[in-house]
Amino acid sequence: MATIKLAKITPNPKQPRDEFETPEMIRWIDDLAESISKYGQLEPIVVRPYGTPVRYEIVAGECRYRASLKLGRTAIEAHVLRNPGLDELDLFELSMIENMHRKDMTPMQDARAFGRLVEGGRTVEELAERFRISTQVINLRLALLDLRPEVAQQVDKGLIGPMVGAMVAKLTKANQGAILTRIMRGDFNRDNEAIHFADAMFKAQGQEHLMLVEEMTPEQATKHRATRDRLDSAFRRVSGLEAALTFAAGIKPEELAVLLEDAVLAGQLRTIETAGESINKIRFALRQAIHVRAAHQALADGKTDETDADAPTPSVGSEASAGQGPGTHPHPPADAGLPPGIDAGRQAEADPQAGNAVPEDRCAAAEEPVAA
Repeated sequence: MATIKLAKITPNPKQPRDEFETPEMIRWIDDLAESISKYGQLEPIVVRPYGTPVRYEIVAGECRYRASLKLGRTAIEAHVLRNPGLDELDLFELSMIENMHRKDMTPMQDARAFGRLVEGGRTVEELAERFRISTQVINLRLALLDLRPEVAQQVDKGLIGPMVGAMVAKLTKANQGAILTRIMRGDFNRDNEAIHFADAMFKAQGQEHLMLVEEMTPEQATKHRATRDRLDSAFRRVSGLEAALTFAAGIKPEELAVLLEDAVLAGQLRTIETAGESINKIRFALRQAIHVRAAHQALADGKTDETDADAPTPSVGSEASAGQGPGTHPHPPADAGLPPGIDAGRQAEADPQAGNAVPEDRCAAAEEPVAA
């Protein structure tokens, strides 16, 4: 532990958290400065020595450093790393761990940081073990590096969820621009709708169009007509059941208990549960089919011609006007299917007799947990 003059300390230009001038970050640092002024510095920053005469570069704790500068202090408590075996990548990894465990970074900050570590020779499996998150989460973040800048910007703002971003990243750059326009104008009510549409568009990229009846072999055409007839008949019967199900659903449990015997009740429950599973499956399939047709239509309309890949995406407007699409609130809910990850809630504790101090280094333009 050492007390070091702030004038001898410099921030790390390569640290994972790359934005400190956003309104949210400025508020966090202001709150942290107030907390340090009231409770003192609860935890030292981490620095490494370099150069002659000796100066110090921040490895972890830039928010505490900035808050101390704001308070007009001249020195700060610091832990000095003197391990010559630590290279630049090791120090970057330490800084990222510090940032992620104190307060989550944005998905794009995660993506860029993980990308740098992978480029430096770390494997996804090593990172998963080191950061205590799944390989799936890391691969999803790395996928975001394939986004065109306009889409990545909306992910960083929290206007597009990371799961949606990862699926959109699979598309060509032109198609990414097309789906961004749809997202920002509010074509999708939920993240899942945007994900399924992007998936359908990804699959459609390799096809000229949906197969037409005229293009089928005689055997395929015969099977197509038979399936279509059976499907029409099935949906007619489903429509006829709607009134019967509505009637049955309107009977109170107390009445059902009197009207039906135990065996009948149990049997009907099994029938309804089985039917419910089938209804959920066909409902999902119908929604998917809608996205498939819409994706093929979008490609057929020529709106996503690959010749426009480098053309600017139509304006997505302000955050206020862009608030109709999925994931448009500042702290979107966890995306379906994303596995649980690390606990980013580690905070410095204040003296219980003095009240609750603002956690040190709550430095985040955080959008959602790393593995939310």
